[in-house]
Amino acid sequence: MWNFLQVSKPKNEIGDCVCSRCHKKCGNKGALASHKLSCFNFNNNEKCKNEHLSLKEEKNDNNHNVNNISHELVVLSSQDVEYKTEEKDLRKGQKKRTTYKLDFKMEIITKYEKMLQEGAKPNDAANKISEELEINSSNVFKWHGKKDQIQSSIADLGRTNSKRRRNILSSRKAKYPECEEKLFQEFEQSREQGRKINQLWFKLKFKAILIEKKPVDYENFKYSCRWIENFCDRYDITYRMKTNNKVTPIIHRVNRIQKFHQWLHEVRNSGDQIDEKYGRFHAFDVFHMDEVPIPFVFDADSTYEIKGTKRVWIKQPGTGLDKRQATAILTFRASEEQNVIPMIIFRGTGKCIQQSEIAQYPSNVRIIWQANAWCDENVMIEYLRKFRALTGDKNEKLLVLDNCEAHQTETVKSYAKHHVKALLAFTPAECTDAVSVVDRIAHVFKSYVATEYELWAEKHFNEWELGIAARDRRILLSKWISRAWNHIQHKSDFIIQMFNQTGILLAKDGSEDSLIKIQGIENYSVFPKSINNTNNA
Repeated sequence: MWNFLQVSKPKNEIGDCVCSRCHKKCGNKGALASHKLSCFNFNNNEKCKNEHLSLKEEKNDNNHNVNNISHELVVLSSQDVEYKTEEKDLRKGQKKRTTYKLDFKMEIITKYEKMLQEGAKPNDAANKISEELEINSSNVFKWHGKKDQIQSSIADLGRTNSKRRRNILSSRKAKYPECEEKLFQEFEQSREQGRKINQLWFKLKFKAILIEKKPVDYENFKYSCRWIENFCDRYDITYRMKTNNKVTPIIHRVNRIQKFHQWLHEVRNSGDQIDEKYGRFHAFDVFHMDEVPIPFVFDADSTYEIKGTKRVWIKQPGTGLDKRQATAILTFRASEEQNVIPMIIFRGTGKCIQQSEIAQYPSNVRIIWQANAWCDENVMIEYLRKFRALTGDKNEKLLVLDNCEAHQTETVKSYAKHHVKALLAFTPAECTDAVSVVDRIAHVFKSYVATEYELWAEKHFNEWELGIAARDRRILLSKWISRAWNHIQHKSDFIIQMFNQTGILLAKDGSEDSLIKIQGIENYSVFPKSINNTNNA
């Protein structure tokens, strides 16, 4: 049954209700609706047909101007259209938007494509559909352009909520929707297995899918971070991670940082001034060393997951492997080529290690053994021996370390002074994030190590059920650290920038103090007053 909305009254005849077909004046809206039921079927109603012809002749005789009548007939079908406005503002468009169901859109798309196959021009086909079904012809082109998205939405109606359907239609159109659908299926399967998902996983998997499917122009596809964001929006995926809480606010530590920088100024201007700009030490004789804990499984507590998932779990190749498995001692040089290679502290004594394992360690790392895989006094002495062998003892060196207890023993200080010809400078307590070069570079270094882990984990994921032997973990970690060092050691501009921002390498006259950047402190300045730091030797 056809339903008719209220018809607007002609501007020049306020009290009349006029039929849009025969222009008969009806006394009220009910009479108008009854008349239209017969008028629009006048071929089967002789009385209405004669009445219609008579009124038409009367209109011609009286030169009735139908152009002044501003009203329209709106026909609704509850199967196709949920709402349509009853009035139309010709200058501003419809006051309210019409909502169409997905099935109705697919019917329009199918009919439009069929007409194109029969030889109709796009504009003619769209206009004909617009006239027949009383929809805007622009909607025909818009829906046809979103055909893949609409089909995907219809297919997903049974397993997704309305929010995701909105995301699919509102986000940027996928270039390869079928390939992305397969990527999402693999994502779901991987998350069901507890696999950790990151951006590298998306890029590698989608690249493999494109190579397999070989769609048009897939060789030029850019696996960018923006594409990953759009993909996640289309499939309602988010990145889940835990928070990291700071301890002492930086404002409470700024005084200690200033005292440290004042002490460094004093040291640069003391002794023999062998460097015109930096004073007591050449830039290539300034070093910073720190220990970096290295787990076997990286970033194990975060993964991409579907929004709203209550339980997020990640499968790992064993328990505790996301904790520290080794300690990497990283030493960066303020200028020129990096000449102190990484040293790795493994847990144990090293007495039972087979030669076949030692032969697989990379040549650009040094292995040190300690019962708990951390730095103690014996490890520091061994480190200083290797440091001297790699840097020589021609010039005096400035070696900056944190205030770890093992760094500050009298044995270590004495050995550094008499055998290594190095002045040890200790950063203030709880200020590593502000004045540590290694700390600022470590996140980049660890990201390279994590990438090596992700590549290995993706290739050997199914072998995790059997576990990973300690011997194999040591070999893998040494190789990952070696490759990460090969990446980071060539970023000389970045390394020098970190030395400047931490205040460890600055001109002796204070002209470069403005280069110091302390996060959380605006307009940081080093006071000119000299204060001795009793923690340094």
